[in-house]
Amino acid sequence: MRKASANPYVPNLPVNPRLFAGRRPALEELRRSIQATREGHPTHVFIEGEWGIGKTSLLQRIKPEFQASGPVVKDDVASENQSAEFFVPVFRELLGAADLGPEILGAAQALDRRAVRQSLMTLWRRLSEDKGLQTVVLMLDNLERARPEFLADVRDHFQQLGADGARYMLVFAGKALPVSSRSASDPLRRLFKRLPIGPLQEDESVEAIRKPLEIGYDLSVSEEAARLIHERAGGHPFFLTLICRELFDLAGGRGVIDRNWLTRSWSEVEERLAAAKFTDEFKNLSDGEKDTLLRASLLGDEFEPKELRSVIRTSLDTYLRRLVQDGLLHRGPSHGTYGIYHPLFRAFLRTRARERRMKPSLHLRVSEAHPVRGREEITELIRRIAIKRLDILDQHFRGRAVSYLEDLGPAVRVRILMGHDPAWSKTLRSLGELEMKLRNRIEVRAWPEAQDNPVPWHLRVLLGDREVWEISHSLDGVGKKLTTGTDQTTRREEYQHDFDRWWERSRRVFPSTG
Repeated sequence: MRKASANPYVPNLPVNPRLFAGRRPALEELRRSIQATREGHPTHVFIEGEWGIGKTSLLQRIKPEFQASGPVVKDDVASENQSAEFFVPVFRELLGAADLGPEILGAAQALDRRAVRQSLMTLWRRLSEDKGLQTVVLMLDNLERARPEFLADVRDHFQQLGADGARYMLVFAGKALPVSSRSASDPLRRLFKRLPIGPLQEDESVEAIRKPLEIGYDLSVSEEAARLIHERAGGHPFFLTLICRELFDLAGGRGVIDRNWLTRSWSEVEERLAAAKFTDEFKNLSDGEKDTLLRASLLGDEFEPKELRSVIRTSLDTYLRRLVQDGLLHRGPSHGTYGIYHPLFRAFLRTRARERRMKPSLHLRVSEAHPVRGREEITELIRRIAIKRLDILDQHFRGRAVSYLEDLGPAVRVRILMGHDPAWSKTLRSLGELEMKLRNRIEVRAWPEAQDNPVPWHLRVLLGDREVWEISHSLDGVGKKLTTGTDQTTRREEYQHDFDRWWERSRRVFPSTG
């Protein structure tokens, strides 16, 4: 058999259904929904996810299965006159399936509301009674572009058609339902069963990477290398495919891509990613937007606008709004926070920021030049961080403290005693989002219930079993404690001897470091 040679990875198009990988829970949910519709309980599904996450590929993968029960009409939201763009193709395809002429539509051709519903009901009766079909599935992609009046029409039509016994099923996809209300009781939200899809799991990524090469290529990817690609891409299908496309070209479509080969080639892959995507995304921005992104890349996975205001003094809110609209920033899970849309883009930005000799705002990031092991060096680094007012226990724990924990190495651990102040829930939530390798180095306990302690929290850094540094509350200087609601400071030595006693009496609330 002649070996294939064309690059099988095409990141800008939906995946060929025969190369589709993973998404088994989503596929099973769609199968349950079509079965419910067959049984007379129309179930409408909204597939929700960011761009490039695989929504269109999922629609194309499930479409042949749905066609076993009846016609499937698939379209895309792309026009201002959306009712016409949606219903006219529906009528045309269903007329063909029912062997009917356009004369039965009557006023429906002018998109009269009553006539549209009557025509859809007439078509359903013909398809079910004369043709013996069980369902009609209408698929619509990129729903975020839809106009509110169009969605109101869709809701009214198909709620009533379902009540009248017509087994139409809607499978729509988009970034989010375009409704202004956040209430779960919103009529459009109640119409759809939400099916959110996110990054692929590791095993799904391995399948997606290796499957295209199984149809006649001289190139293979080891499982270890595939898992590393998954990690670099964050499981995002678009970036998985983009990386694999560049790797295929680098390897000339031949040989074996293993972990060592991938590690040696990664810098060139990053250059290709920059040329293929990131440079174009960055170069068309205004100077203010570029500066915002570059400085944000030096912060954590999440950041608040206040972290940038000391260096971007005007129009910051405008820049953030535009960058969210362009998809280069996303809103974080914590209220008022933002994040760069993908770690690979963040790495690209950080490289550009270093080239411009930019420094992080508000805090000092630990140098990544060499791992730190000695007690004196660690003490000095923590001293420098504290002087820059790094608040280790606020909602930015992930972004602003993780950097030095990573750089100080696995021997360094952190113990935290906290009171139930407003930061308590935010801290636990942020800590819970850390990677396991960092989370296992952090232990959080609550103050003993009977302990009347003036500080909201107290932190101790350990190197092995030895204390390296203690800081309380706001890290306002080194060797100080700032009490709640006052300017009073006390020497840390006054509380240091009590730490072990408090620790033993405290209630454990977060995974132990051992």
